[in-house]
Amino acid sequence: MNILETPESESITKEGTLVVQALLRAETIDSLTRQSFLSLTGEQISSIACYPSGSHLLCQLILKSNLWPILRQKNFYNKLDQVYTKMACDKSACWFVTQLWKSAITIEQKLQMAKSMSNDFQNLRSNTYARFITYEMNLNAYCTRQEQWKRSIEIILKKHALFDDLDDDNNKKKKKKKF
Repeated sequence: MNILETPESESITKEGTLVVQALLRAETIDSLTRQSFLSLTGEQISSIACYPSGSHLLCQLILKSNLWPILRQKNFYNKLDQVYTKMACDKSACWFVTQLWKSAITIEQKLQMAKSMSNDFQNLRSNTYARFITYEMNLNAYCTRQEQWKRSIEIILKKHALFDDLDDDNNKKKKKKKF
């Protein structure tokens, strides 16, 4: 993955993203890879996400990497505050925004995304790619009834946490039975 300072020379290669994906799938993430991702700015992340291979890389980071919980704790969502709308309107990056929404585990993370994107609600709703994340986030409800939207998101997050706890309990019981 080659990302240089000037926008004209930015290029993300498929081969480069495959190498980085392999690094991210390791059980332990080396410090250089971790520090590289931690030091990325919102604009740099947006640039990566706007390439098909880069978007795939970032989605794999969320779905399969041990690095994602660390990044999520280190204000990853804050970095993207100014670029959510830009990414949601991009053919490749909209998948990454959708994964960010689905993987947000706190109300603050979801609220931050909704607040950032609500400023451009009309543009997002009319955009070919962004309308799907607008629907998924129920951004219309956020713009018209924020407190009700927040309560419904809190209920959904609590249900997910409850099911995750039940799933963890079932997995522990299955492991015990195997021995």
